[in-house]
Amino acid sequence: MKALVITEKNKPVELLSVADRVVGPGQALVRVYAAALNHRDVWIQKGQYAGLKYPIVPGSDGAGVVVAVSDGGSGGGTAGVRGGSGVAAARDWIGKEVIIDPALHWGEAAAVSSPNATMVVSRTLREYYRRQYQRDTIYIPNGATVTPRRVSQRLAEWDLLPDNYVLFLGRFSPEKNCHLLISAFEALHTDMKLVLAGGSSHSDAYVESLRRHESDRIRFLPWVSGRDLEELLSNAAVFVLPSELEGLSLALLDAMAAGVCVLTSDIPENNEVVEGAGFTFRRGDEADLERMLDVLVHNPALRRQAANWGRERIQGEYLWPAIARSIEQTYFRVLGWGPHERVPREQMAIGAPVAPLDRVAGD
Repeated sequence: MKALVITEKNKPVELLSVADRVVGPGQALVRVYAAALNHRDVWIQKGQYAGLKYPIVPGSDGAGVVVAVSDGGSGGGTAGVRGGSGVAAARDWIGKEVIIDPALHWGEAAAVSSPNATMVVSRTLREYYRRQYQRDTIYIPNGATVTPRRVSQRLAEWDLLPDNYVLFLGRFSPEKNCHLLISAFEALHTDMKLVLAGGSSHSDAYVESLRRHESDRIRFLPWVSGRDLEELLSNAAVFVLPSELEGLSLALLDAMAAGVCVLTSDIPENNEVVEGAGFTFRRGDEADLERMLDVLVHNPALRRQAANWGRERIQGEYLWPAIARSIEQTYFRVLGWGPHERVPREQMAIGAPVAPLDRVAGD
């Protein structure tokens, strides 16, 4: 096929014949119908990126149709083709229109290569950056504030009873797996209700598909905040977080701080919070989610015990005052200030020099 090619640094592009692309593990082949250049291509032509290997075909942005996907292959699977798992799910992408986004992974790479220090909210993320980019990061988790159960005032308006509903709280987007939770709950034999409180996150079609399941047993509420949020959260029987992806969920921490039994998918970011203080089900496994829900909705004593474990976990590791002090100490260290040192006015100016943190050996 023909393509515009950058053959060398500081050379103009040339129209050349290039070999047809072969789909590698974890990849998809897209027939491009429209493409555009951006400043990244200028930098490539000027040799501004480390490790460039010419010749390079420019065109950072594009749109087209998927014509082939990896069949798994050696060591590849279908990683990178999002929206499902396995060969069949990957093949579902064939024929779909897609936008090619060159910014994928740019943010995380820049997050550890540009700053003097990078904070991450989970140990899982810390290990990921160490393994993927050979960079050391500073683990400081999100936090929560322990709150008591709020007296029921709005629950009646929502047609809810204390300790008689399962709660999801957050964005209605596919990676949150709300559809999985709904399907699992619909199979349960219980007088409890399922409440999903939140809103769309650029996923209106997905939200519409969820709302088709609304009934007397399955309720949808808009975003709630303040005292209404505390009341809704603290009176739930079980808080469920079925996500495929998380950093460190604030809603999960808030539920544990409110003394609510929690059930999450067993992704590493959730496991490090709830292990020994809550319950998990196998990620993406509807039957296992149904099984765990059935255990918890029919066992109030177990829920109360787990709620106490969760609150103790928050008090021991995730209280905001201690976390705020850790963040403050990190900024002081980066800026080269002692913890009780008076801040020099001239160092408050933008561009004041900072003291770099040590990186992992071998950087």
